[in-house]
Amino acid sequence: MKKKMLATGSRGFSLVELMIAVLIFGVVLAGSYAMYYAQQRTYLLQDQLVEMQQNVRSFLFYIEKDLRMAGYDPLKAGIKGFLIANPTEVVVSADIGTPRTAPVNCTGAGCDNMPDGSIITAPCTGCVVETVRYALNSTPTPQANGQVAIATITSVVKTFNGTTGTDAANPPQVVVEYVQALEFLYNLSDGTSVTAVPTAAGRDTIRSVTVSVLMRMRNPTRGYQTPTSCAKGGCFYPASNADKAGAKVWGPFSDSYRRRLVVTNIQCRNMALQAVTD
Repeated sequence: MKKKMLATGSRGFSLVELMIAVLIFGVVLAGSYAMYYAQQRTYLLQDQLVEMQQNVRSFLFYIEKDLRMAGYDPLKAGIKGFLIANPTEVVVSADIGTPRTAPVNCTGAGCDNMPDGSIITAPCTGCVVETVRYALNSTPTPQANGQVAIATITSVVKTFNGTTGTDAANPPQVVVEYVQALEFLYNLSDGTSVTAVPTAAGRDTIRSVTVSVLMRMRNPTRGYQTPTSCAKGGCFYPASNADKAGAKVWGPFSDSYRRRLVVTNIQCRNMALQAVTD
C-alpha cells in the first residue's frame, strides 16, 4: 500500500493551540463587553442628568413667567398680586385679559377670557383675571430638627382660576416631576425675607420670590451612594437657611439617587406699583 504524503504545513491545530485561541478570544470579548457596558452606563447616566436639567429649565420657565406678572393691573382696578404666600404654595393674580370688541375694557362686562383665565368675583369684580397656583402635589413632613422627610417623590402642579387658584373645571397640571422638596421665600419691601405671609397687607409688600427646588434623578445610579451626613455634603439647604441653629435642611438621604438643588430669585416687577393711583 502506498502511504499518503501530507504537504508541508497542512497539519491541523493541536488542542492546546485551540484552547489558547479560545482563551484569547474570550479575553477580547470580555474586554469589549466591559467597555460597552461602561459606555452604556455613562450614556444612561448622562441621559438622566440631561432630563433632570430639562425638568429644572421647564419649571423655571413657567414659574418665572407667572410670578413676574403678579399684580399686573394696568387699569388700576385694585388687583392683588399675591393671594396666598406659603412656604410650599403660592397663588398670584394678574389682569391680562383683553376686550372682545373695542372700546370695551377689562374692568366690566364683555371682557374676553384668557386661555387659562376666568372672570372671577375677587379680587376684582368683573375683571378678567388669571389666577395661578403653584404647589407641591404632596406636602412634605417637617421633622423636629428642621429636616424634611419625604417618603416618595412628588411633582409641582399648576392650577388656574378661583380666588385660591383652584377650580373644579381646571384640574391641576403637572409642571415638573421628580421633585423632592420645594420652598418659596418671600422678600418684602422692608428688606426682610419670610417663608409665609399670612395677611393681605403683608402680601402687598412682596417684591420678589426666591424659589428653592430640590430635584431627583428618575432612576438610581449603580455604585453611587448619597452621603449620609450633612457634614459630608449629604444635605441640601434652601434659600431660607441662614447657617443658624434649627435652619431648614433637606436631607440627608440614604439612597443611590443623584440630586440637584436649584435656587433662583424672581423679581415681581409689578408689585411695587400696587400703591400707585392715578
